[in-house]
Amino acid sequence: MAMSKKDYEAIAKVVDELYINEKEQSIEVITTQLALNLARYFESTNERFDTSKFLEAAQKTRLENIEVKFAKN
Repeated sequence: MAMSKKDYEAIAKVVDELYINEKEQSIEVITTQLALNLARYFESTNERFDTSKFLEAAQKTRLENIEVKFAKN
């Protein structure tokens, strides 16, 4: 199913709220909050949406980098 205007507007609102609420935060905090906010929206529109799977995929690179840094220490 294609995304609708409503979906695009909701995603734009989620991103906009990050700028309002996270002005002084690191990129890690902002991207994590973005993933959580998007997951919340997707969950509200699809009862079968898998939040855990989405968050894992949305933060895959970050988690891999953490694992690499941990393994080097």
